[in-house]
Amino acid sequence: MTIISRKQATAAGKMLKELSGQQNSEEYGKQILILDSWRHQHEEPAQIFFKKLVGIINKYPDSMATYRLKRKESILKKLYRSNGNFELGAMDDIAGCRVIVNSVSEVYEVYNEILNLKKAKEIDIKKTKDYIKNPEESGYRSLHIIVKQTLTQEDIDRQYRIELQIRTKLQHYWSTAVEAMSEIDNVEYKDPTLISKGNIRIQSCLQFFKVISELFDCCENDDARSKSKEKFVNSVRTNDNFKEIIEDLKAARNSVTINMQKNSAQGGEGLYLLELSRETQELTIHSYTMDCVEKAITNYNSKENSSISNKANKIQYDTEIDSGSVNKDLTVEKPDAQTSYITSINRVLIYAKNKDQLGDTYPNYSYNIEKFIEKVEELIN
Repeated sequence: MTIISRKQATAAGKMLKELSGQQNSEEYGKQILILDSWRHQHEEPAQIFFKKLVGIINKYPDSMATYRLKRKESILKKLYRSNGNFELGAMDDIAGCRVIVNSVSEVYEVYNEILNLKKAKEIDIKKTKDYIKNPEESGYRSLHIIVKQTLTQEDIDRQYRIELQIRTKLQHYWSTAVEAMSEIDNVEYKDPTLISKGNIRIQSCLQFFKVISELFDCCENDDARSKSKEKFVNSVRTNDNFKEIIEDLKAARNSVTINMQKNSAQGGEGLYLLELSRETQELTIHSYTMDCVEKAITNYNSKENSSISNKANKIQYDTEIDSGSVNKDLTVEKPDAQTSYITSINRVLIYAKNKDQLGDTYPNYSYNIEKFIEKVEELIN
C-alpha cells in the first residue's frame, strides 16, 4: 500500500471541494481514491489507541467506550461546508473514540489517565478543548482531546490524530437529542454558526437545548448550582414552544428490532459490534470476549471498508499513487451522484461491561431520546 502524506490528502481534499458538482468525472473518482486511502491509514493507529483506552476505563463501573472511523460521506460533507475552510489532511476527527461515564468527576479522572499515557510517551496530545467548563453557545458539553498516536510505516514514524470525547451520560443524552431534532427539522442544530434569522422554531429549539443543558449541568453540580436549577425548570414548564419540542421528540421515538448474533461472548464484559440498518431499523449485535479485541476491531474495519467498496462498485480503479499524482489505467463506470457513496448501515464498536449498557450507545436515536425525555420530565414534573 502506498502511503498518502498529510500534504497529499490536503491537496485531494481541495480538488474534491472544487469538483463538488462533478461527482461523475474521472478526476473526482481519482481524488476519492486518495481520500479512501487516507481514511484507511487511520485504522491501525486508532486500533492501537482504542486498546489502551479500554485498559483505562474497565476500572470505572458502567463506563463505555466506542470506536469509529468517520464515514466517507461525513468527511465529504465537512469538506463541502460553505462556512468552513476544512483541509482533509488537517482533519482531527477521521478516527474517533468516545468514553461515556457516570459523572463529571469521572470525566476528569479518565482525562488524568490519558495524561499519564502522554507522560509515558505512549501518545502525544495535540490539544484539549474543555466544553464542560466552557460549554459552547449551544449548550454542548464534553471534553475533547486530540490524541496523536505514532505508527511506523515504511521505516518512518508517522503521527495520526484521533479525536477522543469524554462525556457523562446526561451530556450524551443531550447531544443525541440535538442530533435527533436536527433530523426532524432538517436543520443542523449542532452548527455553531447557525442563526435563527427570525425563524421562531429554530430560535425555540436553540433556546430549549441551551436551557436543558444548563438544567442537566445543575443536576451534575448540585451544590454549586442549586439556586439556578428552579429558574431553568420554570423556564421549561412555562414555555409552550418548549412543550411542543418535547412532544416532537416523543413522536420521533421508533422501535428497533434487535438481532443478537451467537458469537463467543455471552453478554458480559467485552466488545460489541452494533450494526443498524437505517432502512429496516434492525439492529444486529455481534459480541466478542476481551481476548478477541483485535478480531472485533478488524471485523469493524472490514465491514466498514466493504460498505464503502460496495457503494462505490460502479467505480473500479487500477491506479498507482505516487508523489501526490494518480497514474492512468483506470476503468470508470460513472456513479449517478454523490449519494452513491452513502452507506445505509450505521456501525459502532463498543466496549461495555455487559449487554444491558448497549442502549446508551445504540447507533440510532430511540433509546437515548427516551432517556433524555425521561430526565427532562422527571425534572419539570
